[in-house]
Amino acid sequence: MTAGGERRSYDRSRTGGSPEVLVREAGVANAGVRSGWAKRGAKGGLVAVAMMTALSVPRVGSGQEAPAQPPKLDRLLKLPDGVAFDVDRRGGATRSEWKARFADARKEVETARKEYEGAMAKLEKAAAGSETWRFVPPGGDVAAENQDNLRLRMDVTKKREDLATAERRQRDLDVEANLASVPDDWR
Repeated sequence: MTAGGERRSYDRSRTGGSPEVLVREAGVANAGVRSGWAKRGAKGGLVAVAMMTALSVPRVGSGQEAPAQPPKLDRLLKLPDGVAFDVDRRGGATRSEWKARFADARKEVETARKEYEGAMAKLEKAAAGSETWRFVPPGGDVAAENQDNLRLRMDVTKKREDLATAERRQRDLDVEANLASVPDDWR
């Protein structure tokens, strides 16, 4: 009803279905003040609340569908078939790639260390058996024993450099992994 007392019919779809708009358009929000209800009590507010409640609750029998049933728990826990997730990558590599890199680096260091220790053992064995343990510059008068010692010493130097290179590569890989925030369990 309006302040003049006539009845109006409101189409909810015309106003977007908002109960506040309908109540405001109907003049019910100020009905108590306009019609003198404020003097007799809070009937105007009661009418406004009743009208808002009636307009906001959908009726099942009036052509609207009943509310949908909540989904089953099994359906919520199962991912749809069309969902594809990106593989978790850190620094451009996956977990298995990082593990393979670190395994290769550890294997390379271990192999280089064993070769270096083997070359050192051969050199120590040759040094213990020889009483004259000296080195002669290339082209000098070199006995057969001294040539073996020179080869062993060069081999030890090469193996030491290989070990240092392998350890440097492993440190570089550690730095790269730290910069890429690779977790420890990926290493």
